[in-house]
Amino acid sequence: LPNVLGALTLGNRYGLGFTIKTVDADGRISALQKSAVVEIGLKNIYDGVYILKGYIYRNVPPVDVTSTGVVGPKQILLETTGVNSVRYINTHGWANTASIGIAASVGFPTYTVNPDNTVIVTSDGPNGIVNEPTIGNSRYDPGTKTFYAYASWSGGPSFRYMSDTLVYLRPR
Repeated sequence: LPNVLGALTLGNRYGLGFTIKTVDADGRISALQKSAVVEIGLKNIYDGVYILKGYIYRNVPPVDVTSTGVVGPKQILLETTGVNSVRYINTHGWANTASIGIAASVGFPTYTVNPDNTVIVTSDGPNGIVNEPTIGNSRYDPGTKTFYAYASWSGGPSFRYMSDTLVYLRPR
């Protein structure tokens, strides 16, 4: 089995098929329900439910005081997108809990963990998120299973940025 697991690719879907061939005298199995396929979900070590606590800044201009401020604590789900990367399933939100214009303009944040535990923050929208080293160095602490993410978008830190701590809570 270890040789098989090493050959699996995160981008593919895998499953196991089962068919019941016989039953004892008391068992009844419908001909239509005697087979089942079970999908195997591949997850990396970063996949899970996290508690987000952070700060977000929005300058339209002027500074949007309703949207700027503390975010969380709230649960964020990070799903596996690669061997060393995870992506938000739900939105980050502004300080007033409204969602960031994530789907159309920004996209969902993705964290890619490098071998030295530094983190590259990106997203797939046209105004994509990028690391913002003027605020802090994005990193992952494997001892506490914590992401520290510092990123900006749509004009940089003078217009929009987020400074987040995501602490692992449980499996997703």
